[in-house]
Amino acid sequence: MTDVLKKYESIVDLKDNNLPIIFLFHGTGADNTDLIPIAKHLNPTASIISVNGNVFVNGARRYFDRNMYGVDVEDLKFRAKELATYLEALIKEHQIEKQKKIAIGYSNGANIIIGMLQQHTKIFDGVGLLHGAPYSEDKYQDVSGLHVYVSLGENDQMIDATQTMKMVKDLDESEAKVTVFSHQQGHHMTTQEIDALKTWFESI
Repeated sequence: MTDVLKKYESIVDLKDNNLPIIFLFHGTGADNTDLIPIAKHLNPTASIISVNGNVFVNGARRYFDRNMYGVDVEDLKFRAKELATYLEALIKEHQIEKQKKIAIGYSNGANIIIGMLQQHTKIFDGVGLLHGAPYSEDKYQDVSGLHVYVSLGENDQMIDATQTMKMVKDLDESEAKVTVFSHQQGHHMTTQEIDALKTWFESI
């Protein structure tokens, strides 16, 4: 195992089929088992790679650090590059370069996917961003044709919906194929939201 592959801990459950591989990125305080039921709902026979965050803030596992002002944007950028490098090495090790890859992230996990999209990452064919928002003003790179599902709660106290919708506008202007699902709830995921995610997943 190279030093790069030691940076993160992942559940790797690869199946012998040509279905898209689902990459999972959990929310703050969770771990790499948290979103597996959602992946199974999307397709019970799909391969799964679920990555643990490697940063802890007040004992809660995350993908990037915080500081006294909120999100540590420089650490977010650093971790996004680090995670992308890890994923590229992991994909090469398992020889899955040619298979379709879909990333699903919730909250902090969605935010790190957004960070990777801003750091010239072209790993995924589609990304599902559940209750995420950008914290950097960096532009989205190489996202033309990328399938994007964005879900948000209009009464979310953790994520600013206006920032999420600005991200949608920026991605759309960068020629990504964006699908938006909104609900009246807060930061938690709803059944309808996950069903809409499944519909999106099956369409790409």
